[in-house]
Amino acid sequence: MLAHRIGRMLGQRQFGDPECFTLVYSGARTRRRSWPHVHVLVAGSVADKRRNVLFLQMKHVLRWRRWPLLRWALETA
Repeated sequence: MLAHRIGRMLGQRQFGDPECFTLVYSGARTRRRSWPHVHVLVAGSVADKRRNVLFLQMKHVLRWRRWPLLRWALETA
């Protein structure tokens, strides 16, 4: 699987250990699009992994705030 190879490569590059990663896969019933969706979380410890998962979940909570800011930035540019 491509995500597994990328996770190993990123773990090796960032922490010197190819096993410092976690894959979060969205199955067919829990994803919005029809194609596979995988997140690669690179973490050197359990605390890093928890923090990464928290940030990943915050993306959904804060999604409504992104578009008005983006529109404002484009208008002022």
